[in-house]
Amino acid sequence: MVKLLILLFVSLSALAAPMTEQEALNELRNAGMSENGLNTLIKLDNEFKEQYPVVGVNKAASDKFIAEFSVKAQSVVNSLTPEDQTVYNNHVKKYSQE
Repeated sequence: MVKLLILLFVSLSALAAPMTEQEALNELRNAGMSENGLNTLIKLDNEFKEQYPVVGVNKAASDKFIAEFSVKAQSVVNSLTPEDQTVYNNHVKKYSQE
């Protein structure tokens, strides 16, 4: 599951190639994700992008952050509506196969 959550962050980040953050959001939106679901994922993604650089230079701190953030991210995904969870899981599955 950690791998799948990180895949989402990568697909939503501006550094992702070939899909940009906006393209990923549009794909999720077009697949039927609600605006609330999108906003929840955007908030989570922004939190990751703000916090990770602070600990990313230290392996132990980075590992701890990833472990703790993964638990939080899973909780956030679980809080999505069943419909949004389905869209999210289909998106992750699609891009984890590439």
